[in-house]
Amino acid sequence: MSLQLLTTSGFVFLAQLNRAPILRVLSSQAGPFVHLALCVCSFVSMYALMSDPVRRRGPDKYKYLSVFTFFQSLLVATFTAFFPSRMVVSAAMTTAVGVGGVTLATVSNSNPKYDLTQMGQGIMSLTSVFVCYALANLLGKIMGFKAGLPWNELLMCSVGAGI
Repeated sequence: MSLQLLTTSGFVFLAQLNRAPILRVLSSQAGPFVHLALCVCSFVSMYALMSDPVRRRGPDKYKYLSVFTFFQSLLVATFTAFFPSRMVVSAAMTTAVGVGGVTLATVSNSNPKYDLTQMGQGIMSLTSVFVCYALANLLGKIMGFKAGLPWNELLMCSVGAGI
């Protein structure tokens, strides 16, 4: 999972560095077909991963997982090219904080009987995101930074991280 997230982050970073050529291709007549092809390849590789023969064989499942990660990373990277870099970085950091909060809560839990449910994970994720951003904003005001955090972006990213 960490390798998948790292691969996706790398593709998103490269897409943000090369936004102009990507946007030129996606704004042309071929743009919808590029997205459709990436979606189809991503779904086909995902369903191939879920099939019984692939799940049971060791080496084959890693090949299909690599293909799925590649197409999913390309798909996410092409969509993030439409958004400003600041918003993409804010969303990535918010997701990292939310996932980190849930991971810490799960690791620190000594009794697996009381593990976080799906609703508990969302609440813990949103709470950790809001606490981290509140502390960052407070420290920014104390240290005299010029502007606060982008609250509209924070709201959208927090909802995405909580989901």
